[in-house]
Amino acid sequence: MSDDDFGAGYSGLNLLANYLLDYIKLDRELIIDIDRHERRQAIVHGIQLTCRELNIDILAEGVETLH
Repeated sequence: MSDDDFGAGYSGLNLLANYLLDYIKLDRELIIDIDRHERRQAIVHGIQLTCRELNIDILAEGVETLH
């Protein structure tokens, strides 16, 4: 099972808690210009830690900057 656009709505945490997901996809609005937004970086970092513990892969929309 997967979730399309995790972070776009209000059900993201409930999905993580209640379903066995293979992966989540982070919404473009959360990812765009993340290199300039510490709050967004902190949120994504928290999601990464949680998903690592739950063995869930992460995909991201809106990745446009190379580092």
